[in-house]
Amino acid sequence: MNGLTKLKIAILLFASLVLSAEEPFDSLTDDVNDYWLSSNESALLQLISDRISNDPNDVFALSLKCKYYIYVDVDLTKARAAIDTLHSFISTLGDENLSLYVDSLKAQVYAIPLSESFPLSQSEKNELLAFFDDGFPGVEESVQLASRVSTLLQQ
Repeated sequence: MNGLTKLKIAILLFASLVLSAEEPFDSLTDDVNDYWLSSNESALLQLISDRISNDPNDVFALSLKCKYYIYVDVDLTKARAAIDTLHSFISTLGDENLSLYVDSLKAQVYAIPLSESFPLSQSEKNELLAFFDDGFPGVEESVQLASRVSTLLQQ
């Protein structure tokens, strides 16, 4: 099976795992989206950092951290570090579907050349806010991934 086929399978399998946001993530999602929509980047990063300080394998926070360093404070080295940590943790769980899905996320992050790390101008940030005007990019995906891991760990 080639890499593209595995990626397609991972995306399809993960799509079948889509879960509604569980109670523990509802207020977090609201906070993340509120910080994003109000351009409160420091509060958003602080929320993410606090969660990772409390639990270095916090799937929700690691996923958000990766996205933060792609969409907010463009630093692909930090985005890669976050996805590497997430990938390492997910690989210990023994769930092939999750592993394939996170493999695909990691491939997407690593496909962006490090030379693309540069600060966004305020007008570029405003464009992103206008484009993602319903909330932080990928927050629902982060909730779904964290919910799936939480369910798996409770079994």
